Amino acid sequence: MLDESVVGVIVDICARSFLVLSNEGRERKVTCDNSDQFMRILKVCNDQLPVELIKYDSITS
Repeated sequence: MLDESVVGVIVDICARSFLVLSNEGRERKVTCDNSDQFMRILKVCNDQLPVELIKYDSITS
């Protein structure tokens, strides 16, 4: 567990949530309470992860 790392993040703008994917096959959903919290977490993702690891969930109607 100490060697576990993030291999991807799927951002869902409409739901203000993030699905964090680990190299060990684990998934963790992070749901934000407000848009400020969402933007702060998105900034951390953009600052710390290579752009190719960040994907955006498609918006469906």
